Amino acid sequence: MSFTLHGEPILSPRYTLRVFEAHQLVFEMDFDGPVELGRQRSGEARPYHRSHQGETTRVVIAPLAQTEVSRQHVRLELAMEGGLRCENISRSSSIIAPGGLTLPPGESQRVDLPLLLTLGDRVVRIEQERDDQQFEGLGAKTQAPGSDSAEPEKLRDLIEGAATGASDAQNLVAWLRGVMNVFQSAASQPDFLNQAVIAAASIADLDATSIVEWTGGDWRVTAGHVKEDSTVGWRPSRRMLDRVREGGMTFRSQPGAQLSETGVTRAEVAAIVAAPILNAQGEVVAALYGEKRRGNLPDGYVISELDAMLVELLASSVAAGLARLQQEKVAVAAQVQLEQFFTPELARTLAAQPGLLEAKDIEISVLFSDLCSFSSTTERAGAPTTLEWLHEVMSLLADCVLEEQGVLVDFQGDGMMAMWGAPAAQPDHAQRACQAAVNILQRLPELSAKWEAVIQCPTQVGIGINTGAARVGNIGSRQKFKYGALGSVVNIGARVQQATRRIGVDLLITEATARAAAGAFESRPLGHARLNNISQEIQLHELPAAPDQAWRESTAAYAESLSLCQGGDLHRAAASLTQALAARPHDQPTLMLLSRVIEAIRTGGAGFQHVWDLSRKPG
Repeated sequence: MSFTLHGEPILSPRYTLRVFEAHQLVFEMDFDGPVELGRQRSGEARPYHRSHQGETTRVVIAPLAQTEVSRQHVRLELAMEGGLRCENISRSSSIIAPGGLTLPPGESQRVDLPLLLTLGDRVVRIEQERDDQQFEGLGAKTQAPGSDSAEPEKLRDLIEGAATGASDAQNLVAWLRGVMNVFQSAASQPDFLNQAVIAAASIADLDATSIVEWTGGDWRVTAGHVKEDSTVGWRPSRRMLDRVREGGMTFRSQPGAQLSETGVTRAEVAAIVAAPILNAQGEVVAALYGEKRRGNLPDGYVISELDAMLVELLASSVAAGLARLQQEKVAVAAQVQLEQFFTPELARTLAAQPGLLEAKDIEISVLFSDLCSFSSTTERAGAPTTLEWLHEVMSLLADCVLEEQGVLVDFQGDGMMAMWGAPAAQPDHAQRACQAAVNILQRLPELSAKWEAVIQCPTQVGIGINTGAARVGNIGSRQKFKYGALGSVVNIGARVQQATRRIGVDLLITEATARAAAGAFESRPLGHARLNNISQEIQLHELPAAPDQAWRESTAAYAESLSLCQGGDLHRAAASLTQALAARPHDQPTLMLLSRVIEAIRTGGAGFQHVWDLSRKPG
């Protein structure tokens, strides 16, 4: 479709839908209307079968057995106000996308492009392809790739004109523009194959031209052009194409040669030329093929060496275009992979500056989270319900991390690890990590209320945050990318999260994180603790989701009592803690400190243990 504005053709934006499986591109289509994505129905063809239901195109993206994808899962269409209208047409499954999009069944929302959706083990990406560009040349306006141009003069006419002294420089310029147009389109246009066959037919005065792809056992025409006055219903010469593939060079056949076994009769084909199209490894992957028919044959016609060189030149442009397409597929696959760890904005930055992903030593903040009572919930609710609940919880956690520009390092069962401070520098990484954790705790009650009747328990998480120096980079393998961090800061962060259950709070941070956050949050120092498999003593702080006056009074009483304990006045500490518990009886840190004080009083001279031993399970 095209529109005219001030006499200039304006092309409609082009959109593409791509499906990835295990980070590999498995399906691609132009996106120009409503599209429905879903699982294979009984009797329906396997992925990636396409069918039409009125104006809607249905694409099967998952086999029948993959039940985590609904038979009708999502409907996508271009929105009048820009972007896409995304509608969840599943009856049971929510739709989750990076950047905060969560669509329960039956709801729809307008979203910006590019859009990345995870459906089962497939990743779907919809984006707008880049616009056509125009170039200004010296002395004349250069035509944009894909634009129409005046038909260039035949190459032999230029040669004959030169021999008689009548060569026209403008004709030569027109011929060169025709060739350059194909090269430019190969660098930026989706229809460069069609432009190449049309240019070959026009410039080399051929009646039928085609791009023929070698598919590993047969030749398949992927683009073709036949002049209106030529015979319709033809196929390229298999013998000629096989010679090109075997020899890796351009071949031509002159009038009278017994070579053609095309769809038209052998007598109708006067001459053939074919040039190889190579990949980056020098292998023949396709050919640019052309032939001249006897019905249109001028006297003395031959395919000259220059004609063959011209076809080879055009074939080289096609090879460049195919290489460009392959590079774009690799780039898109890499972009999709990055967007599963990083925000779309950071993913674009990393694609443009891959050096940011190189291993380096830097100060970071790490966040670990873990679902409480996950095993018992699984036994009680069953695997299908638990999986849906877990998916929604993890999506909430991931949204909060990405909103604060964090990196999703890993999901393991019911646990998550996130990181701030790398790959791009974030001076406020500790503050961002704490804010993400607070946001999680503030949003979790709404999700818990939704699911409590289903799983028969509240939804709770324990979160631990630590700050320090780490080695960051690709901690995966050559086969699987995984951006993360190594070092004691990571080990301590994981142990701090585990301590939340022992102490009875939702969110713990270390002294290092509290200092790095520079007083941006109210926290309660809980004292020094010995954590499992950590040699150094770690000072822990409780970070509340919403501190109120009662919490502040309890915090003050805790600090006073801890100071009394350290000074050896255990009885006054016990009295202070008992009074604090009367005002706030469910405050677990106060209760546990009181139990430590009572144990010290009971054992007499042993004294108060100033370091809280959390390295062993309680007896």
